[in-house]
Amino acid sequence: TYHFNRKKNLGDIINYLGESTRPFVEGEALFNAGHITKCGFADTNNIILGWCLQTSALNREPHAIRIQLHPNLKKWMCHCSCKAGAGGKCKHIMGVLIFVYNNEVEYLSCTDVQQVWGKRKLDIYNEPTQTFEELCHVQEKPRCCSQVHEHVPNILRDLMEGNSLLYL
Repeated sequence: TYHFNRKKNLGDIINYLGESTRPFVEGEALFNAGHITKCGFADTNNIILGWCLQTSALNREPHAIRIQLHPNLKKWMCHCSCKAGAGGKCKHIMGVLIFVYNNEVEYLSCTDVQQVWGKRKLDIYNEPTQTFEELCHVQEKPRCCSQVHEHVPNILRDLMEGNSLLYL
């Protein structure tokens, strides 16, 4: 197993990233903005789980990041739920690695993981709501107008006498 030593592993993070510096710079910005909402080790010290707010939609489910570390950097397996995360080097992954480098992270319990997945940001519950009538697509049937009610006795009389109802 690989033990992540936060005091000496910044070089590993930079070496893992390779030539591209953009994910590192953007990941650092995510870290500095406080967008890494939860981060910690899974049941072993070489698997890091993290969650990062979506920068384009802060009220939606956070991106889920899973990083499996290995002594050989080429065997690091990183994945993020974002569109660029399959490549293993997106800004969210870098943000989580920077978070781990800068903080003492603990082991996550299974309830920690469930709580992150099950929670939505409270702000979405503060959005304006609509009444049922505003949401309903079925138009209410128009009620009979008072003119029809005034004519009911005449209509009934004309029907009984066999007269035409053309005056309506």
